[in-house]
Amino acid sequence: MGVFEGLHPSILVCFMKIHLQATGCFPLGKSDSSQVQVADVDWIRITSGEEISLMEGSVQSIIVMAGVDDGSTFDASQYVYMNIQVHIEDHIVDLVDDDNDISSIGVGYVNSPKFMILAKHLGVTILYVSARQASGYEIASNQIKVEVYAPPRIHPPDIFLVPGAAYVLNVKGGPQIGVVIEYASLDDRIATVNKSSGRLSAISPGNSLWTPIQKLLSRPSGEAGMSA
Repeated sequence: MGVFEGLHPSILVCFMKIHLQATGCFPLGKSDSSQVQVADVDWIRITSGEEISLMEGSVQSIIVMAGVDDGSTFDASQYVYMNIQVHIEDHIVDLVDDDNDISSIGVGYVNSPKFMILAKHLGVTILYVSARQASGYEIASNQIKVEVYAPPRIHPPDIFLVPGAAYVLNVKGGPQIGVVIEYASLDDRIATVNKSSGRLSAISPGNSLWTPIQKLLSRPSGEAGMSA
């Protein structure tokens, strides 16, 4: 670095010597180029199934997908720019983060294709998401039905019958959407049970156990649900 001489003392000009050396240029071929496409989101949908049943206090992940009309979908890194909002009709479920913390979610916006809901109160609600295009236009996803049910309990838990007597068993709680309850006895020599109605018939003295089995009803391919 140097200073020009002969200038006014209050003016100081500095300069540097820069040495440049040509090293050559190598043009990239077409196969080395990358095409960048910029597109606004045309659609967004929930892929976790049309009906979801959750036991009170449990947590469930919801998966969404966004894309354009030609069938292309966006990478997970792009969802933060879509202003995705989760809409819950009746707040029997809450948005939570990975630590099941409700307060950190804010006013219902998420920035990834996966978010979590906490089953808080018993009931059934409708849930959907929306995204906002660059123009400000809001597009909505499909709606899904979310059920929150109480833990299933057998009623009565114990029963005493004489041979020839009958009693109708039932289950309180458990999911009501998309499931059917069937009953089974572990020893038909002592008591039999109608698998559909839960009617128990005592056969001979002894002890036996019976159990309700909750089975998912058949669903179209690609849909999912949960049961206890």
